[in-house]
Amino acid sequence: MKKFTLLLVFAAMGLVTLSSCSKEHTCECTTSNFGGGQTTTKTVITDSKKKAQEECDKMDSQSTGTTTECEIK
Repeated sequence: MKKFTLLLVFAAMGLVTLSSCSKEHTCECTTSNFGGGQTTTKTVITDSKKKAQEECDKMDSQSTGTTTECEIK
């Protein structure tokens, strides 16, 4: 029983370690201007999903006549 518990603990630690690995995430930003035009840009961020989401959110912006909304795809 102790061997099984120890094995289960190591398996759980391995799963946590693998889930936080860096992966490629695509941040898609759509810029809309006052005239109704839209452009879309994509940026690849290699990091954990949480950090990639934070970086992508930093690209959101709003200025006179234009709005940029970004999200991880």
